[in-house]
Amino acid sequence: MSKKRKKKNTGRLTFSLKPSVLVKKKARSYPIHECRITNAGAEGGKYDIIVARKKPNGDLIVGFYLVDTWCLGLKDTFFRHDMTINDYEETIESMNEQQFGAVSAETCDPNHAFNLIYGAIEYAEDIGFEPHKGFEVTEYILPDVEDVEFVETEFGKDGMPFYVDGPDDNAPAIIAKLEKKLGQGNFHFLTQIPGPDDDLEFGPASNWREELLPQAAIDIKAQSFSEEQRLDYMLHVVVASLIGDMLDGEFDELEEAYDEDFLDDLMTDLESAIGEMWEMEGDTQQREFYPGDWKPMVTFMIGKIILTGGVGFLLDKDFKPFSVLNLAAIEDLTEKEQMEIADILTAGMLPTDLIDGVVINLTVGLIIKQYGDSIPDRISDKAVKEKILQEIIELLTEEELDSKLFETEEELEDYCRKVVFDIMEDLGKYL
Repeated sequence: MSKKRKKKNTGRLTFSLKPSVLVKKKARSYPIHECRITNAGAEGGKYDIIVARKKPNGDLIVGFYLVDTWCLGLKDTFFRHDMTINDYEETIESMNEQQFGAVSAETCDPNHAFNLIYGAIEYAEDIGFEPHKGFEVTEYILPDVEDVEFVETEFGKDGMPFYVDGPDDNAPAIIAKLEKKLGQGNFHFLTQIPGPDDDLEFGPASNWREELLPQAAIDIKAQSFSEEQRLDYMLHVVVASLIGDMLDGEFDELEEAYDEDFLDDLMTDLESAIGEMWEMEGDTQQREFYPGDWKPMVTFMIGKIILTGGVGFLLDKDFKPFSVLNLAAIEDLTEKEQMEIADILTAGMLPTDLIDGVVINLTVGLIIKQYGDSIPDRISDKAVKEKILQEIIELLTEEELDSKLFETEEELEDYCRKVVFDIMEDLGKYL
């Protein structure tokens, strides 16, 4: 193994500071590069706001904020932690071109942008709408709210909330929430809620669904399952739809696009979708969305899409949904079916998750080989620890797994030393 490898542009996370942690810990210490805002506020009171900070190496941390100043507050937000100046400028140019000149992202006074974001969030919270979950991270690209110079800004329209629906909104649920919170006559809305006789034109975000996942075919397939399996199946369709929206229906690009940021965005969108389903069902319980409960199914779907290059498998005659809430059901499958699921889950894992599993299994196997039936609760023998560590590093190197995630030999050793020694400190968790 060479001491230094040329960095590969894989688009995947390496073992450095996690992007969300980097933003939370460092972003506010970097100077503002610029802020931009679209001139589309007249269109339903919505603005796209961009806040960019320059890192010491010249790259940018950039926060993107979709703000509804009339009603819903911060509807969407995400960040990029390592944009070059060229990538940033191309993104701005692309945004402007996509709007055909009708909407442009123009530079603006940072304090104006900060007041719009924080003010819209506060206004929406007062009427029952929380900011997008991504704000848990992107908040740190903005200055602390206490450090923002207050500017009098109008929110709502004509003195009350005014809801204008968007393409991804659950308009009936939002209007029902406004009626419950404010009462009829205390807000305005402009929306088209489709009825049974409506013939609506869908934009590009929905066209791929009609082609690849037509609703009629989904309904027919769903009826072939038991009630429990039907719920699992429809959740698979929801995940496929969210992934399709993120990729504009280009499912063959999933493997290249898939990284930790992509997964975080997908899980955030899934949480919103599941919450809306519960709300539409009239579920009044304060349910918690635990990502760990849903990740196996999401991993399964990602792996299946990567392996097949699309979502047509959802309509195949022999397709069976992966149970979300009953993972023990896997034990009832044949050995061949279990192996197929294992291959799918492996394809759907992030490289970081995959290497964790490999190292854990190697470590446990070598410990059993070393001690046989006399395995201690904790390994403190330094010679044994170093021996097993070096064997694992050699095995990873032979299989070339190291070159897929680590730039240097030192990075590989540091990672393995931490994982392996943690296992040896508490073997009961793994044996």
